Amino acid sequence: MSKTLKKLLENGKISLAISYLKGFEKGETEIDRETLVSALKNPDYRVKYHVVKGAYRRLPENSFRELIKEAFGVEAESPLLEFQFPVVNGNGGEMAKGVALLVDKKQEGKVSQVEELTGKGVLAFFNREFSGDSFQAPLAYALIYGELPENLLLSGKLSGEEFSADHFKEKEEIAKKLGKTLIGKGNIRKLGDFLKGEKTEIPLFIGTGEKESLKQPFELLCKTVNFEPVEGFIDREFLIFSLPATLPHSESWLPFFEDFKERVLEIKGRIPFPFSLHVALKTPITFSFGAGIVVGTGKLPIALYHFESGKYYRVIDLTEDSRQIKRRRRELRYVEIVSETGKETDTAVLALQVASHETRRKGEELAERFNGDFFYIHAPELKGGVPLSENWTEIVAELYEAMNRVYDRGYRKFYLIMSVPNPIAFALGMAVGNYWDIEVWSYFKELKDYKPVFNAGEIPNI
Repeated sequence: MSKTLKKLLENGKISLAISYLKGFEKGETEIDRETLVSALKNPDYRVKYHVVKGAYRRLPENSFRELIKEAFGVEAESPLLEFQFPVVNGNGGEMAKGVALLVDKKQEGKVSQVEELTGKGVLAFFNREFSGDSFQAPLAYALIYGELPENLLLSGKLSGEEFSADHFKEKEEIAKKLGKTLIGKGNIRKLGDFLKGEKTEIPLFIGTGEKESLKQPFELLCKTVNFEPVEGFIDREFLIFSLPATLPHSESWLPFFEDFKERVLEIKGRIPFPFSLHVALKTPITFSFGAGIVVGTGKLPIALYHFESGKYYRVIDLTEDSRQIKRRRRELRYVEIVSETGKETDTAVLALQVASHETRRKGEELAERFNGDFFYIHAPELKGGVPLSENWTEIVAELYEAMNRVYDRGYRKFYLIMSVPNPIAFALGMAVGNYWDIEVWSYFKELKDYKPVFNAGEIPNI
């Protein structure tokens, strides 16, 4: 059987020889040691790739090491590792595959940058021809850390520990078609330490204004949760969701929530291990409410932070049980419901107040305007602000309970204004979800008035 492979190679029938080698890898054919060594001296890169891959799978470890020694004059010092990476060609692009192992002598050439990083010699073999050096990052990662998570791809030329890919956009499209995320720049060590260390607390800062102005509070949030961004993968740009400095009062905010949904889903898609999202907000409270609707409960562990006296404090922790804010309460310790009812209507206006901004008068005005019953849901002891010592999670649960008690009366159309801290607004949005027909009105300082900005029932969730 080995003579068949030898003849195919001697006659330049490389494609048939490769098919034969694939059969050897699967155990369908046998090839003797002499023929394998001879095949490894063939100049075609594809032949070498399939010989090494097949020999590693079929031969005992000692026999494989002896084969490498005889063919290349080096001692193997690691298992054979497989990796892949996108390459751009005239047809748009495709995936290349490689196998590699560490050896006792440096090989120089295009693998020299990888050898500098590993401190060892490197033998690498590929299943297709390509130009450029973007194989170096995936090769280095495989040799140092092993296989990448299934949903990730790497591409980039090394410069020390740093790497950067050329033709990134084209390669990113190749990755997307495979349902994978391409990392095309960054630091190999930091990336590997992050993925192998499984850091579970991921910060997300949501704010209005230029992204540059949001970096300082984001860095403070990172310090609070003990997180270091990973350039090119989970970096500052990715974990800061920025909104315009002034959100519009004459059009719906739904497009912003669509964008926010995509960002959260992308974060979920990139991180290959369970994690919790640690959120700080610098937005209108009505946006925070809508962002909470996007996330919902039971889908992603969440912790929410409040800024006070130059620090961030975790005030709502839903990392273990996000549904605790939805459980009904028999008694209300923080919240009171003041109702003005009696109209024959299926409409209710809700004015929430757990902060200093007064909502009752505007709520009564809207009730008259829309011929609805009015409900003032407030926390009498907390209107000057919610102390850090209070149970913010319980306040959310009581606000949600109060809204449910109104809903249970049979109303089907709601108008909502609110004055609550951002973390409470976000968590309340999580609890309420997009099941009710609630038109949300936001206060605009420049107008000194409220305007409708979205309907909770239209907000997409993850």
